[in-house]
Amino acid sequence: MKKFALAMSGFLLFAVIPNSESTFAAPKQVNKLGAACTTLGKTALISHQKIICKKVGNKKIWSNFVEVTPIIPVPLTIQVSYGTDLHGSISGDPHQTVSPGASTNQVTAVPDPSYVFVAWSDGFGLPTRSDSPTQDFVAVATFKQVFYTFTYTSDSNGTIQGSATQIIASGFKGSLVTATGNSGFAFEKWSDGLTDATRSDEATGDKTLEAIYKPVIPIPAIVAHKIGSLLWSDEFKDSESNAINSKSWTARNCGAATSNGGSTCMTGEVQYYAPSAVKLDGTDNLIITATHTATPPPDAGPCGSWGGGCPFVSGRLDTQGKVSFQYGYIEAKIKMPIGGGNWPAFWMLGNNITSVGWPLSGEIDIVEAGGDKPNLVHGSLNYRGGGGNPKYVTGIKVAPSDISAGYHTYGVLWLENSISFYFDGELYETQTPSTIEGPNWSFNAPFFVILNNAIAPANGYYGGNWDGWQTSTMSVDYVRAWQVDGQGKVTVV
Repeated sequence: MKKFALAMSGFLLFAVIPNSESTFAAPKQVNKLGAACTTLGKTALISHQKIICKKVGNKKIWSNFVEVTPIIPVPLTIQVSYGTDLHGSISGDPHQTVSPGASTNQVTAVPDPSYVFVAWSDGFGLPTRSDSPTQDFVAVATFKQVFYTFTYTSDSNGTIQGSATQIIASGFKGSLVTATGNSGFAFEKWSDGLTDATRSDEATGDKTLEAIYKPVIPIPAIVAHKIGSLLWSDEFKDSESNAINSKSWTARNCGAATSNGGSTCMTGEVQYYAPSAVKLDGTDNLIITATHTATPPPDAGPCGSWGGGCPFVSGRLDTQGKVSFQYGYIEAKIKMPIGGGNWPAFWMLGNNITSVGWPLSGEIDIVEAGGDKPNLVHGSLNYRGGGGNPKYVTGIKVAPSDISAGYHTYGVLWLENSISFYFDGELYETQTPSTIEGPNWSFNAPFFVILNNAIAPANGYYGGNWDGWQTSTMSVDYVRAWQVDGQGKVTVV
């Protein structure tokens, strides 16, 4: 089309004169690969394929669409932080910067006193850790408080002053407690070996502690002598089984071997010796029970009369091979048995009886009594005379009352070349090498202790004849050994 301008009568006219050439519409855009497109970056979908308008050379054409994955930059460093709740701290560097793939320095979560580690916030269960992180992270340790129960108890001879049961936070100390003995008893030690009566304990676990007491043992008053330290004692404290202390004593049967308590039942006694006849009575006494019976117990052993009959069962115990004594003041508190035929004794034999025999070993009869003579106390030495025959020397004390009616003390004050006999603390006899016959003073060597109640043969000096009793008991409150005038030794095997 061409335009012309004409001026007519003052007007400017435009006229359109058709072009002689043919006219055509703009071509329609085709969305297919390789076809021309008009808008760069525009996308279209053909046959489920995504295409994009791209500039190729100087043309815009449809091209394959390529998905481009964005490139994420790799961090140059990683930040790691370790922390705790209010009840702990971190040992090590809590804030660390590491390269990707590198390990952190080791750290440990440390609980405050009375607390324990539980876990980290990411679930890790050990307090010490080192990590190889791939990204920044924070781990927090948590803790919990721990409590323990302390229980303080006493045996029957004392009490606990203070809080006997305490709930104590771990690592902290409880309140003070004191073990106090009842009348006649003093604190000895706690069951864990501590010897201080007053204590306060740090809680490291649940505990039960028992206070143990010992009798307050009065020092004997012996005229003209100085009693020193207590060397050994058996107070015959009750046990669950009421059995004697097997570390100190052996209960015997009758038997001639010198290893059997120095030999037993050798003087015509008419009893079996049964260990079952020897026991504690439940009130801190040793009891030797003699029984008139035709049926001995299973543990009775052989009859003591060596051919005759034994219508009685009784008991004997000794410290042979377990506890030996040399010098000192040795004492027992005894209530003698009631009735004719009883022949109780507290006595000693030399340790060397197994090698030299009796009587060269020596025998110290601290006390012998007879059930038919309940007011006579006998103290004797048996030894070998100058001609080689057995000899003895005896002192007799007339008691002011029946010794089977109550407890009395029987003791020897034993020094080198001197043995003195005491009844209730009163001296009634002293023997020395010059008061015995012959050169064989066998009493400067170790001896062991014996307690027994024999039943005498008919018409025997000690005991006389059985007078019809069915049971009779010899009761022993204690046996004790003290140092005296600086002398005295007890050996426990």
